[in-house]
Amino acid sequence: MSHVRPLLVVSACLLGDPVRYDGGTVDDPFVRSLASLCDVIKVCPEVGAGLGVPRARIILFRKEGHIRAFQPGKGVDVTDKLLTFSRDFIERCPEPDGFILKGKSPSCSVSSSAILYQDPMGTKFLYKSKGIFASALLEAYPLLPIVDEKLLKNPEIRQHFVLRVFALADVRISLEKAQNLNHIMELHRRHKYFLMLHSQVALKKMGRFLAEAKGRPLQEVKDFYRAAFLSATHRRPSLGQWTNVFLHIFGHISTFLKPKEKEHFMKLLDHFRQRKIGQEVLLELLRNWAYRFDNNYLLEQSLLNYASLYTELKASLTSPTR
Repeated sequence: MSHVRPLLVVSACLLGDPVRYDGGTVDDPFVRSLASLCDVIKVCPEVGAGLGVPRARIILFRKEGHIRAFQPGKGVDVTDKLLTFSRDFIERCPEPDGFILKGKSPSCSVSSSAILYQDPMGTKFLYKSKGIFASALLEAYPLLPIVDEKLLKNPEIRQHFVLRVFALADVRISLEKAQNLNHIMELHRRHKYFLMLHSQVALKKMGRFLAEAKGRPLQEVKDFYRAAFLSATHRRPSLGQWTNVFLHIFGHISTFLKPKEKEHFMKLLDHFRQRKIGQEVLLELLRNWAYRFDNNYLLEQSLLNYASLYTELKASLTSPTR
């Protein structure tokens, strides 16, 4: 299966552009490696808002229940400039498949890691908050994958983000190309286990809709499917959901396996339940069996393919040649 190239919005400083307040950059090997597999739109809200490089430090403070952005060194409130840039960016940017922004930034923090003060001079700490630009994105795109590089340090969040970004790209591109209902039904078939991992209820609901969609306007079907897919895959799957989907995939191929192989799989699944091993062990084993038995149905499943891509991406970061 050839992989699509997601459309990803990334903070420019994470990709080496010298746009931070002091003209510096951030070296994040994972973000750079992932970005190489995507079509990237780089963004720096503070530069886009005309604040320049280098620029006076920006802090966040609360005023009358609202979060404002202020440059204590210049005595200037820059909230409106950042909000105007945010609105303009959202209006002109094609809807991407995901965002990776800069953590701790007063404009870009998604993980509530930007310091919020009680006063505009930054002398009294209040709590930590999201950035101005990030908050605008979260409001405009409540179901899209939006993270900062701090959140991606969490292995479960990182895996879910990568798998979902590629799945959403596949859905977006496939729906754009779909010329009839059969094309959308094939897309649904390819994402069966990815959807099952997140919500069996949504999987069945979407399947019923497509089965009864003959005669509906094609664009209406596309719009429903895109919205339903976004909603169904929004939350990170639990350990129990992973276990369930492993058993379903295993059931699809178990009749071809030897008793010892079945026993080995169940032992690994038990280790997974106890969090002794990660998902990639079981995913790669199932994918190898799909190759061994020429099971094209499994080999075309997005869950197995994008999980394998994620494993390769992680391996490239620990390669001695890097």
